[in-house]
Amino acid sequence: MDNCAIIAGRIKEVLKHKKTSAKKMLEDLGLNPQYLVQMKKAMSPQIGTLQRMADYLGVPLDYLLYGTVDRPTPISAREEELIRIVSQMTDEQRESLLVLLRAMQDGKH
Repeated sequence: MDNCAIIAGRIKEVLKHKKTSAKKMLEDLGLNPQYLVQMKKAMSPQIGTLQRMADYLGVPLDYLLYGTVDRPTPISAREEELIRIVSQMTDEQRESLLVLLRAMQDGKH
């Protein structure tokens, strides 16, 4: 099995663990519904896309790329909601959000 198919398998494993579907994840991330199928056929995924998937799933990118002995650590429903919202933002919106969050953090110190 090639590396792309292994990564796709890890993604499906985490989706099953989180009780969600590949279709929903791909839709939420704005990706082609056939993305994982294409990936299994040795389409090399972009690292940025894999990072977005890892963030969405609440696992480290290293888990998708290399696998681990430990099961992925589940994240809260609130964190999942934040990830979904941020993953649907444009780069400009994400940058604005970061500026706002940093300003809020600086105000607490």
